[in-house]
Amino acid sequence: MTILFSIAALLACGPERTADPAALPAATRGGSAPIEVFFAPDDDVLSVELDAIHEVVRAWHDDPSPDPSAYGIRYAVYNLRNPDILSALVGAHAVGVPVQILIDADQLDPERDYNYGDEWLVDAGFSFADDHRDLTPEEAASTELVGIAGSGLMHLKTRLFRTPDRAVLLTGSFNPGDNALLNDETFHRITDPALVARYEAAVDAVLADRDFDNTWDDASPANALFGPHRSGPSAGTRLFDWIAAEDEQVLITAYSLRDFTAPDYGVGLVELLGQKVAQGVPVVVITDRKQSDAWGDRTEDDLRALGVRVYEATNLATEFTAMHAKSAVLGRTRVRVVTDAANFTASGFGRADRPSTNVESTLFLEPEIDGGALGRRYLAQFLKVLDRYAAQSVDGDAPYAEVEADLLARPGWPTAPVAFEALAYTTYGEALHVVGDRDALGAWGSVSWGVPLVTDPSVYPAWSSADVDVPLGARLAFKLVAVEGDAVRWEAGDDRVVHAVPDPGSDRAVFGATWR
Repeated sequence: MTILFSIAALLACGPERTADPAALPAATRGGSAPIEVFFAPDDDVLSVELDAIHEVVRAWHDDPSPDPSAYGIRYAVYNLRNPDILSALVGAHAVGVPVQILIDADQLDPERDYNYGDEWLVDAGFSFADDHRDLTPEEAASTELVGIAGSGLMHLKTRLFRTPDRAVLLTGSFNPGDNALLNDETFHRITDPALVARYEAAVDAVLADRDFDNTWDDASPANALFGPHRSGPSAGTRLFDWIAAEDEQVLITAYSLRDFTAPDYGVGLVELLGQKVAQGVPVVVITDRKQSDAWGDRTEDDLRALGVRVYEATNLATEFTAMHAKSAVLGRTRVRVVTDAANFTASGFGRADRPSTNVESTLFLEPEIDGGALGRRYLAQFLKVLDRYAAQSVDGDAPYAEVEADLLARPGWPTAPVAFEALAYTTYGEALHVVGDRDALGAWGSVSWGVPLVTDPSVYPAWSSADVDVPLGARLAFKLVAVEGDAVRWEAGDDRVVHAVPDPGSDRAVFGATWR
């Protein structure tokens, strides 16, 4: 198991605070963007979460007289069983950092013996209540592990981290579980104060057993809506608004996808997506096969009948892994994203006649929040996930290459700068190149010898290239090639295959390779 810092070390830094804070590794604070997105299993989402816990612990230790009201770690999550995260939370609690965890009450059922996190936390000294409705306001504020009961799921994935000079929100589709690291997931690190405050208020409402009072700011590029709501706009209506207004493309990745209605609309999601297809707008959907095949549901068949391209995914990493992301990526030239914890179902978004039954959060993100970088990451990742699963789909579904070619050929598809780094020993006079299947990569040598890499004696055998532009998200096949005059030496093995997905917190991708 990978543990960022040991519990023994944290316990040594107890109330007397005698341990050297320099013994704790520095936290990764992230970039300057108000929101960053990470995608499991491709990005290291576990380190993102552990770093957030560690940052609070480090600040607590560095403060000579910490005010507990200025610090805190607060979780409102569906389940919690990742051992590294549990260890870090227990360690933070042990040194005095205020920690509170809200969790779906059904996940605390003793018969669910695979959910051991609550026992671990109680054994570590967390105060516990299995039903928030039995607590007074004072008890609710002070109890450290609280089961959230009700008719629907407490389906949030919210983690809040506060120090005197910084507040961080983590949220997305990613539960702090073990198999979840191998799922297809989204995970956001947010420092925008308004969004952090909205989620803090939402957690307060959950603990107080109140439905949400939603608000929407037309001037803001980022809005969060929650369910079930008692006032303000419905997340379902806003989702339908954005889809109805879209005239370039609609790309949906949904763990669970069902037809549902929304206030102010006379059609359901399936018919709305069919209308987009009839207008000439490409609509592509990826959903989890375990969900699409469950309970005799035919949503995927109804969508296909209307011309929507639907791909059913089976994540084979383990018996329990899933294509668990939930997002809609809208547009090419101005990409908007609807994402977070809610499945594309009536339980997640509600219906025309009632709000959601689950406790949910949904983010609505416009490109102005960061110049469009987050939207481009989402757009590129959609192609990567599609490539991962398209070959599993049913007879008659278009292969990945056909869908990619169709989307990339449409007006306004963006490009992305990519660069290459390599470790390679060469003979005197040889120059190293990346040669691949795109014109920008030399078209396997028919156009050029691709992308040159350079080195110098101070870094050899490390080589690196300048940036080269390729279609955003495109599937790239390439190899390393050593060239000296007319002599060409190709590395051994199969083609290397990547997708042009910008790195987290960046607008460019860097791919590394070691000569084979």
